[in-house]
Amino acid sequence: FRIIKAGGGVIINSKDEYLFIKRRGFWDLPKGKLEKFENYEKCAVREVCEECNLKSPELGKRITSTYHTYRLKGKLILKKTVWFEMHISDAEKPMPQTSEEITEIGWFKKSDWNEVVENTFASIRELLAAV
Repeated sequence: FRIIKAGGGVIINSKDEYLFIKRRGFWDLPKGKLEKFENYEKCAVREVCEECNLKSPELGKRITSTYHTYRLKGKLILKKTVWFEMHISDAEKPMPQTSEEITEIGWFKKSDWNEVVENTFASIRELLAAV
């Protein structure tokens, strides 16, 4: 396996709603690969800002790490993602980064996570269990 390190965010608003993105037809959370000389915290904030068009998410505590595998150009990849809690103000209005195939943003209370859990990846379900 080639190992890829990534950072991601679990974004919460003042109504205790959680932000999810829909990418390629599945509910997901904003995350992405570490750039050279970047730590997990900076990566997570950068990816959240890029994928959701946010300016100033407040970085919170580290939640957990998840791992998943996939193929890229015939090579096996093991992706480790370190997840952080983040908060945004009600003034910020997230918008999907369509160039990354993100088509929708949705806010869900924990009581409504069934819709997400039924249409997401195992690593995201694992993360939600930790939240």
